Amino acid sequence: MKTIGSIAPVLLVLVGQAFSWEEVQYDFRGNDMASERIQIVGDQQYIRQQDEGLTVVIPAATTQDNVGVAVNHTLVGDFEISASFEVLDLPKPTGGYGTGVSLLIEDGIRWGASLQRLRTSKDEQRFLAHHYEISSNGDYEHHAVPFPATSDSGVLRIVREGPWIRYLVAEA
Repeated sequence: MKTIGSIAPVLLVLVGQAFSWEEVQYDFRGNDMASERIQIVGDQQYIRQQDEGLTVVIPAATTQDNVGVAVNHTLVGDFEISASFEVLDLPKPTGGYGTGVSLLIEDGIRWGASLQRLRTSKDEQRFLAHHYEISSNGDYEHHAVPFPATSDSGVLRIVREGPWIRYLVAEA
């Protein structure tokens, strides 16, 4: 069994109820999964909540897609979203973009952005800044910029200021 560990292994921000500006924080150390805004994504058997945070454990032979946590908030205007992570063991994938940790935001209609810490099928350790748009006919247009990763822990941050989205990484 391979273990992918993280304090916030996957954090999705999806369209939901609008709210005025406020700081919202979820610390998954202990038991902060009680909020009605938090949902498990993927198969719940792979997620373990422990004193030090959430741990995602996926068997090596599994072709499981996304597993993690979704936080349902509507974002209006400027925002900043951060997720701390620690990768304990990251199996080499056989294909696709890679295996790892992702911070993802979506408007639920036409665009999304993610910042990922991945191990690729070519055994490269990298970050991937990704943005997509969905055209009126339903086609996805993806834009991604990879850059090297040197640490197994750190903080992923996505910031929107006006029309701009910035991707920030702090490796530990």
